[in-house]
Amino acid sequence: MNSLLRGSLFGGIAGALSAMSYRVDSFGVGVSVATFALAFVVYVNLKTVRSKSALWFLFGVAYYTTSLFWVNGYLAQEYGDASWIRWGLWPLLVIILSSSFLIIPCLLVTLTASRTLIALPFVLASLDILREHTVFSFAWLHPGLLLLDVGFSGWLSVIGALGGSFLVYLLASSFAWLICNKSSRLKPFTLFATILMSFWGGNQALLLPQFSEQSQSNTSVRILHSNFTGPHKLSKNDVIERIQRYVSLSLQAPKADIVVWPESSMSLPYEEIQPFVKDSLDKLEQKSVVVVWGGQARNGQHLQNVIYRSDQPSPIYFKQRLVPFGEYRPAWFIDWIEQVTLSRGGDIQVVPNTSNVNSIGPLKAVLAVCYEALYSDVFTSKLDAGNVAFLLSDVEWTHTPWVKQFLLKLSRVRAAEVGKSVVYATNQGKTSLIGPDGAVLRQVDNQATQVMDVLVPLNARQTLYTQYGHQWLLWLSGGVLLLIHLVNRRHPINTNSLTQKRLFRAR
Repeated sequence: MNSLLRGSLFGGIAGALSAMSYRVDSFGVGVSVATFALAFVVYVNLKTVRSKSALWFLFGVAYYTTSLFWVNGYLAQEYGDASWIRWGLWPLLVIILSSSFLIIPCLLVTLTASRTLIALPFVLASLDILREHTVFSFAWLHPGLLLLDVGFSGWLSVIGALGGSFLVYLLASSFAWLICNKSSRLKPFTLFATILMSFWGGNQALLLPQFSEQSQSNTSVRILHSNFTGPHKLSKNDVIERIQRYVSLSLQAPKADIVVWPESSMSLPYEEIQPFVKDSLDKLEQKSVVVVWGGQARNGQHLQNVIYRSDQPSPIYFKQRLVPFGEYRPAWFIDWIEQVTLSRGGDIQVVPNTSNVNSIGPLKAVLAVCYEALYSDVFTSKLDAGNVAFLLSDVEWTHTPWVKQFLLKLSRVRAAEVGKSVVYATNQGKTSLIGPDGAVLRQVDNQATQVMDVLVPLNARQTLYTQYGHQWLLWLSGGVLLLIHLVNRRHPINTNSLTQKRLFRAR
């Protein structure tokens, strides 16, 4: 098998396996480590730049094709009969996103095999961070989101999920070195075991402050789980009936002072529905019950996802992260194909929020809506003095079970990062109460419309990740890569060396 074909084949296999790791409940992080180790081993043993580029590009194609296949159905739902958009835009997105992996061979082409294995974790971690901040990409899955599979909530509270990705890549790199080393297994095995035990021991040490601060207060909250479909979102009669039913559920005994409804609960503008549900909403005020719900508000000619509270007529939160090709078109796409508009018409413009923290009784809540949870700063950028987070979601748009399950896992990761409980209210999702360590404290066990009364732990302590974020990792990666290239330039390893040939048969 020639080098180019081998790189393409193994790249495709590794990319597909990487995407599948997010569908595994309990050992996805192990699958991810093994997958990247496979990619690293093959990469350092390929001889040409073309084959190395083929490996990473096909890795990206297989990874995004597998993990984003549900987007194809989403585009079909958005654009209806315009199948040329569905089958033209989706492959274009996959190719653009996959191209980011070509940065790897561009940066590492001149390095020796051993130095390549040192550099790879830093390059991949940097790519994960940069994908949130470039116009040609958007936040999506990365292996740090799998750390709770092994209970690493301590690491998440310090370095976040993006830092967790670096740990996964580092472990995969040491595993790859163990596989590649042909002369002695003892040294690389010792390194691999040391890194693994250091990760475990470090996590246990980082959990100690959390155990010593478990005297946080609790407050009672009622979470409503809903189960309605798309056709019922645009029917005024259905929306009115839904609100009246939800009010009844919110007022049922035992009394709850704070109730949280999911995204899209009031799926038409408040002004259009309020006259018909005023009597029901007045009952909430009479009983001193505050309801927080997801709704829609007029933003120019469009409807935008917002969050309301029952004792205020205006939204208390406007969604800040919009869904690409659902709520807005990226700038690069407008430059290329300006005449292709969204199914809803023009692009929604983001309305800034006046406050990051909303006081609701004893709660100082930070808010987010569904898709925003994919962004690492969804809660950290708002946590001035918050003690709980609300995530309102509507996942009726997808019939892919693993996506719904992973959104719960994602919510757990965000809770562990900021050390705050997350009240996760959904329509057709996995409605749950998540503790400050990312553990699911309560969860609905079926999809029937229902309420769940919970005691929410309130924690005012800010984690190190909340305070310092992950930008330091980007600077560290840049510094390490620069240092490796300087060393490689000043002290090149003789590729004809017997030791180099024996350790890494790559060059």
